[in-house]
Amino acid sequence: MQNSVQEAIVSCVFIMVILYLLVVSIVLTFVRSFHISVGPLHFKARFRARKSYVSMPMKNNPKIRKAYIRYLIISALTALSIVGQLIVMQIGYPVEAAVVGCTLYGLEWWSAKAVYLLRDYWEKHDTKAAGLTLASKEVFKIRMTLYKSTIIGTTIMTLSFMIYMLNFGVYF
Repeated sequence: MQNSVQEAIVSCVFIMVILYLLVVSIVLTFVRSFHISVGPLHFKARFRARKSYVSMPMKNNPKIRKAYIRYLIISALTALSIVGQLIVMQIGYPVEAAVVGCTLYGLEWWSAKAVYLLRDYWEKHDTKAAGLTLASKEVFKIRMTLYKSTIIGTTIMTLSFMIYMLNFGVYF
């Protein structure tokens, strides 16, 4: 009886985190850091504005360039590690996979300062030249809060899956 209750709790936590991540991902697609004055189907103009939003600060400031490259590398490693954790946990190393995953989530939290550096750059420079308008500070804070909550959510998901694998997986 106790095992089935524990299994139900861990499974519910895992499913709730996945649903939360799905909802936040959908919300984050609509909460933008900047706005463009073109229609929604002008993909080339949107791509050019996004490119200038990222590339102009990177050309002019080496600190932003290094921080943004670290951010991209750590984000790619984190995305790969989510799938890798599931595979490694099922092979029989759930604790090790969770430690690596949670370490990468911590590094991703730390590397998010690149987004703040980009925002600071554009607050000090003219955004009209790049063809975009910055969103308000409140919208930016909401966006970053949602982004960082996804990092916390994936950490909870990793730990709940580790608990599930330790109690009911390969060692059971």
